[in-house]
Amino acid sequence: MTRERFFKTLHTCLLPLCALTFAAGILLGRAGGSMLYGWLALIPAVLAVIVMPKKLRFIGAASVMLVLGFLWGYPAFHPAMQEEGLYRVQGVMADVITVKGQQHRTVLCDVTLNGQPAGSDVYWTFYAEEMPEGLAPGRQVSFEGELYHPSSAENPEGFNFREYLLGSGISCALYGNTGLEVRPCPYFSLRAMAASVRQSLSDTMAQAMSP
Repeated sequence: MTRERFFKTLHTCLLPLCALTFAAGILLGRAGGSMLYGWLALIPAVLAVIVMPKKLRFIGAASVMLVLGFLWGYPAFHPAMQEEGLYRVQGVMADVITVKGQQHRTVLCDVTLNGQPAGSDVYWTFYAEEMPEGLAPGRQVSFEGELYHPSSAENPEGFNFREYLLGSGISCALYGNTGLEVRPCPYFSLRAMAASVRQSLSDTMAQAMSP
């Protein structure tokens, strides 16, 4: 392959190349130590596109996409979170309730912590011998709970609970249901309605199938 044909091939494959470098940037953001590195790298990457010869501009374009991937990936894997501690919580149940023994688990949306927006959905876990009266997807709940930051896997092959939640747009989790109050959602919520339908379908299937 001649040099001219080689560069022509690279320019033809520019879109896949940029997609791959963007994905690589996201992975770098996952392991990155600070968002500042991305902003500092963005300036020389843009300059490379401007000053490089036309034949080599694909290198600058790939560099820009790598940096943009980092800037996209870092906040996704390192979101800002409320401090851990005890909060007065209010939110709407946006997922079905899964029960394992006495452990009950679901997801809350439109969450406030001591009256301040949580900034994301919250994974909620509590223990109870029976399902609290009136508790169902689509209902608004308020209670005192312990906010904690989900941890990553302790070994390379372990289940990464933190990234599992981040993949669902959840950055923090709550434990407990002290002083639980359940009431109808005071406003229309498409997510709450969808969760209620999913729970109804799940209950119907559970009744029709053997244990």
